[in-house]
Amino acid sequence: MAWAGWPSIFYASGAVTALWAAAWWMLVYDSPAEHPRICPEERAALEEAVRTELSAGPKTRLPTPWRAILTSVPVWMNIVAQWGGIWGLFTLLTQAPTYFRQIHGWGIHMVSRLRSLLT
Repeated sequence: MAWAGWPSIFYASGAVTALWAAAWWMLVYDSPAEHPRICPEERAALEEAVRTELSAGPKTRLPTPWRAILTSVPVWMNIVAQWGGIWGLFTLLTQAPTYFRQIHGWGIHMVSRLRSLLT
């Protein structure tokens, strides 16, 4: 960030995302039959496994117990704990640079050096 400026972070993350999307587009297929680089034996084995799973018949699907979930104290404690943890993390991430700059007088170079020592 100190070398290329703060917009470089957005360009770098966008480039990584574009590379990931290109790799996904080239390597991931909806079914083994559509995959161009799979060997015939593996394709046959995968298709047989899918056929066996589908021919096993419909499974009994139980209804989701929404009332029990929404009135569960452990579920609500988990929601509160997750929300608090995320709030604390984002507060730290957004306010740490300001804290280091205003309280300690450190620039991005010093913070990066400190961070490299801690990891």
